[in-house]
Amino acid sequence: PMLIFSKVRLGVTPDLNALATILIAVVTLGVISAALLLRYHSAKQTHQFAE
Repeated sequence: PMLIFSKVRLGVTPDLNALATILIAVVTLGVISAALLLRYHSAKQTHQFAE
């Protein structure tokens, strides 16, 4: 993040655009996987209580 903010002052380059795209993709995948894991564990827990 510090590298990105320091380069923003100098101007946006294609390298910075690529880095930002990769960072956004990694964060998005992390959020989606966390949501799916929470949903899976919640459904598993609910199913165990029903038995």
